[in-house]
Amino acid sequence: MLKTVLLFILLFLVPRLAFGAVAHDSSGTGNTGSGVSTLSYTHTVTGSNTLIICSVSYAPGGTHESVSNITYNSVGLTQKASQTTDIQAAKVEMWYLFGAATGAHTAQVNFTGNVDSGAFDCTSFTGALSLGTATTINDVGTGLSCTVPASGLCYDVAFNIDGFAGCATRTPGGSATKRYDICEDLGAEASVEHFSSTISATATMNWDRDSGAWEGQIAVPINPSTTGTVRHKPIVMQ
Repeated sequence: MLKTVLLFILLFLVPRLAFGAVAHDSSGTGNTGSGVSTLSYTHTVTGSNTLIICSVSYAPGGTHESVSNITYNSVGLTQKASQTTDIQAAKVEMWYLFGAATGAHTAQVNFTGNVDSGAFDCTSFTGALSLGTATTINDVGTGLSCTVPASGLCYDVAFNIDGFAGCATRTPGGSATKRYDICEDLGAEASVEHFSSTISATATMNWDRDSGAWEGQIAVPINPSTTGTVRHKPIVMQ
C-alpha cells in the first residue's frame, strides 16, 4: 500500500513542458522614402517571450544598393529570408529578433546607399520561441501555403513594385488577418503588408494581385514558447 502511495505522489509531481500560444502584439506606423539611405520609426513592444519581425521592400537603384543592417533598440536583427521580385532586382527582406526589449524603441533599416524607394515596418509578437522554415515566391497570384505549428501563427510580408501604377490596397485571403500595410509610390511602389494567420492549421497566405505588377512574398511559421510546467494526471499502480 505504501509503495502505491509513493508512486502516486511521484507521478503527480513529475512535470512536463506546456506550450503557450503565439499572439500578435503590435504593428508599427512604419516609414517610407525615396532616395534615402535609412528608414526608421518608433515601435512599441509589450509582453513576454517577445519577437519582432521587420520587413523592408526596396528598389535598389542603379548602383545596386542593399540592406546593410536592421536594428531595434540598437540591437541587430538576423535576416530570415529575401526575395528578388523583378528584373531590376527590387527586393523584399524579412529580419527578426527574439527577446526584443519591451517599451518604445527605434526600429531602423540602413542601406548601403540611397535606394530609389523603400518601405519599412515591423510587427511584434508574444509567446514566441522560434521560427520555422521560410517560404518565398515571386509574381504570385494565389499566395503561399504556410503550415502553422500548434498554438502558433504564420506571418508573411508582401512586396509589390509596379512603376507608376500607384499604390494598390491588398486584401489577404485564407485565414490571414492584415496587421499593417504601408506603401511608397515615388516612381516605384515599395509596399510592406503584414499578415498573420488566425488558426492552427495549414494557412494559405495570399492577397489580391495587382495586375501587371512584379510581386514577391515571404511566409514563415512562428513556433510557440514553453511556459512553465503542468503536472501529469496521477496514475495509480495496482
